[in-house]
Amino acid sequence: MASTFIEERYQLICCSTGKPLQLNGLTAVFVYAGVNLPDNHPDDFIDVVITGFKTVSGIVINGCYKILEEECKEEEWNEFKWYDTFTETTCVKDCSECLPEPVIVKSLIEQKIIYPDFIVNNVDPDKAESIFCTYANMNYKKVLALRYGIEFCCPYDLVSATIEFEILKMDIATDSKACCPTVISKPCFEYNVTVGPISFSELQTYDNYLHYKDCSENGVIIKLVNVSQTEYKFCGVEGQTVSDIYVYNNSTTVSTIPVIFSQSTTSC
Repeated sequence: MASTFIEERYQLICCSTGKPLQLNGLTAVFVYAGVNLPDNHPDDFIDVVITGFKTVSGIVINGCYKILEEECKEEEWNEFKWYDTFTETTCVKDCSECLPEPVIVKSLIEQKIIYPDFIVNNVDPDKAESIFCTYANMNYKKVLALRYGIEFCCPYDLVSATIEFEILKMDIATDSKACCPTVISKPCFEYNVTVGPISFSELQTYDNYLHYKDCSENGVIIKLVNVSQTEYKFCGVEGQTVSDIYVYNNSTTVSTIPVIFSQSTTSC
């Protein structure tokens, strides 16, 4: 009496996810019915990792899979004949040989910055942070004591904290570029300004002044003393408007003295 071969079912389990391979949207189950090609028995793959296989229809599937005998589960699956699926197979010894290199993810916690865009020059960052925090904590305790009358069991030394804080600021400021931002000055151009004429009565009644901004953006005034129309030339910061170049007097009335000005292309 001939013996009956019991079919064996196997799954391919992905090394990276631990989930079975899916084909056509369902879990793939490979059925071994005792028919196999040379060196193509399921037992040959138990202790290795399958990296690719080619089916009898020429379809190639690559990955990183361990082969396990399928357990009975109450779910749908797609069955494939073993000898039709694993016609050509490539393998490695373990999962580490076929998994991609691990991606190093940067920590979401970044090192604290004492001040935004602030360089702790010539000072250990941890020491600088400790001094800043101690100084802030001492000031906070002082406020609580003065405002709410809170008494602390441990005395706080604001004087020592302030001294450490001031020394730290001097250490940081050794290099002026470390704490002082570079000031980018605006271009400076020559202006042609015409003022007047001014009525004699207004000139006698009020002190009148011409205002403009120099190349350092500082306000400059010129006292007006001529009745007739007068032209002025001066160097000032680029892009001045009527809010920068105007005439005012020492009264509460608004000056009506005409002012005409233009920015030349001549830089100063």
